[in-house]
Amino acid sequence: MEIRATRPFTGNSARALELARTILASNGFKVRLEGAGSLTATGPGMTSTRRNPLCGISSLRLSVFGGEARAEAELGGVRWMKRFLYGFPPLLGLLLIAVFFLAGLPPFTVLVVAGALAPWVVLSPLLVKVLERNTRKALDALLSNLSG
Repeated sequence: MEIRATRPFTGNSARALELARTILASNGFKVRLEGAGSLTATGPGMTSTRRNPLCGISSLRLSVFGGEARAEAELGGVRWMKRFLYGFPPLLGLLLIAVFFLAGLPPFTVLVVAGALAPWVVLSPLLVKVLERNTRKALDALLSNLSG
């Protein structure tokens, strides 16, 4: 998933990039300034839905020039969480069914496992949408704060 965002910018580009560097570095990003008007950052990854939404960005290129602040971001953290949220519940269900089968429990325990995991059919897509939306909002907020 890749997103691009642009905001009008009036102000000191060096100060804006320093602000962005500080915000990103405090969230675990590895930041590299590239010239007078741009920076690149590599995200720490998203391994929890409770992390800062900016961590949903795996790589970011931020540039400030020509009256605008522009960001191009790859949502690798969101993609990872999507794979986890779609893959983990079914794999857990299969593991539990195998364990219950090997333990000699009655066949209706499969229904118990299916019932316990059924909410994830709705929760997984919902959480992925929320993570992506929050990451987009966080990137928009970052861009808005740069021009403030």
